[in-house]
Amino acid sequence: MADVDKRMINFRAAKHVVGPDEGNCDIEPIFVNHAEAAWLGTDVFIDFGVILAEDFVAVANSRNDETLEVPFHAIGRLAMSINTFVRLRSKVNELFAAIEQAEQTGSLLDPSLKKSPRTG
Repeated sequence: MADVDKRMINFRAAKHVVGPDEGNCDIEPIFVNHAEAAWLGTDVFIDFGVILAEDFVAVANSRNDETLEVPFHAIGRLAMSINTFVRLRSKVNELFAAIEQAEQTGSLLDPSLKKSPRTG
């Protein structure tokens, strides 16, 4: 296996909103590796999408001492009330706790998936 550079790199995402005619966003579930959130008044907005590995590597390899700007392909936006966002935070925190528990026991498979018809 090749050596992997594991340095931390600060970067800024240059958002590009991907329209319905670009790419194939009909695949479920949609894979994302980057998200940005903001709020305005009583609404919270979360843009989600992809930073392509090849874009990140190309920018990282041409690195100077300035903050990097990497293209962020935003494929969707969630909009919700602050109350809904608070409930989402609670669900995410519960999920993190379950993942940490699974890491400690050495079983990362979600228990609800073990009894799935697909997995037996």
